[in-house]
Amino acid sequence: MKKTKLLLASLLLVSNIWAFDSFDSFDSFDSSDSFGDDSSFASSFGGISEGTLEIGGRLNLENRIITPSDKSQSKVDLFLELSYAKESSDFFTKLKINEDKEIEIDEAYIRLFYDKYIFDIGRIKNIWGKGDMIQPVDLMNGMDLSDLLERDYAERVIAEDMLKVTYRGEGEAKYIFAWAPSFTPNKLETRKGHHFTPKSIQNMYDSNSNLSENMIENLLEVDNDIKYSQFAIRHTNTKDSLDYGFTLYKGYDKTANIVITGNTLADINVDYTKIHTIGGEFAKVINGYNTRGEVVYIHTEDTSGDDPLVSNNRIETLFGFDRDLKLNNANINVQLQTTYLLNSSKAKDNLKNKGYDANTGFNGKVNTMQNMLVVKISDKYKNDKIIPESKITYEVEDSSFIFTNSVELQLKDDIKMNLGYIWIHGKEDSKFGQYKDSDYAFAKFEYNF
Repeated sequence: MKKTKLLLASLLLVSNIWAFDSFDSFDSFDSSDSFGDDSSFASSFGGISEGTLEIGGRLNLENRIITPSDKSQSKVDLFLELSYAKESSDFFTKLKINEDKEIEIDEAYIRLFYDKYIFDIGRIKNIWGKGDMIQPVDLMNGMDLSDLLERDYAERVIAEDMLKVTYRGEGEAKYIFAWAPSFTPNKLETRKGHHFTPKSIQNMYDSNSNLSENMIENLLEVDNDIKYSQFAIRHTNTKDSLDYGFTLYKGYDKTANIVITGNTLADINVDYTKIHTIGGEFAKVINGYNTRGEVVYIHTEDTSGDDPLVSNNRIETLFGFDRDLKLNNANINVQLQTTYLLNSSKAKDNLKNKGYDANTGFNGKVNTMQNMLVVKISDKYKNDKIIPESKITYEVEDSSFIFTNSVELQLKDDIKMNLGYIWIHGKEDSKFGQYKDSDYAFAKFEYNF
């Protein structure tokens, strides 16, 4: 099986290197969407005529073969998008229908224009920050992390019911206020023994054999209580080709802090930590390098760092760049995310003093410094109809990684096919190694209408 995985990965890697035809280089940095402060309204439709209802959508078909177990998984999703534009207001909604015929409102909001103000009201996906698939300052919305890392960032974002007010100042300046009456936590796979169930959830099953999936989901659920409301104030601007921004946020960590102290239901402690944050970001082209960075300080109630049930204060940083290479249309994208946990040793010692196993029962406070490196190399051939890509996501401290080779093929103007293989490696207790038995080959088809 290892030989098979290595062969598949090697073949895809070779296909990513050999050129078909040579075309002009491209620049993957687009300053026009520098900060994502405005939702990508009706991006599927292009321009919208006033007073006209536009309908479009996308059909996704995907098949995965989990190579360690030779199991096959299929997935079908249908997205329907509707938009309506008038002189002083817009409406947009996206519905998601899965293979179980369940209908989900992926997004739905109205946008009102008044002088220099823009009001967005409804179920909204905020995407803030300058990172590429890693955005520390993007704190308002939860993420769907139930099937590892192979989806577009925007598709992973879970829409939140909120009110957002944008004031357009001089030049490119924007001032934004956002309020959500509650919050939605990150979505995780919760089925016992499933390939994509994280170790933190599996530990809950292991601690109590009587736990069911519904019981786990109830433990992770958040009440629709006004005490869980979120606020954010944000400012972005552009000056002398430098895009920059600042964000203040008050809300909750979207990932639960799970501490297991025994083998009963009462011994499973689940907490969504209340946080106050201040963050900054920038993007600038320097000598052909499209640089970007983010930094955020996350303040919790555990300022001393000795409470195992509350997440520690931490600092998260991101620095990255992408650059066109002198080989066909090749581009390299490099990003480094660093998390520094404050007073982490105190919380670990506190667990030991109470008889807990700090290495297995303590979630998120063992390593003071955590670094994740992402390197992506992509190319384009045949007028962008063939797009190969290789990407490795490497967790430095525990030496675990996810390595992806894929190629996207534009079959027709509105039909795409994506073929690839994902190889996961690491020790069982590492960030990515917990999924090491989940290597899979995949084939995706996308039809836009």
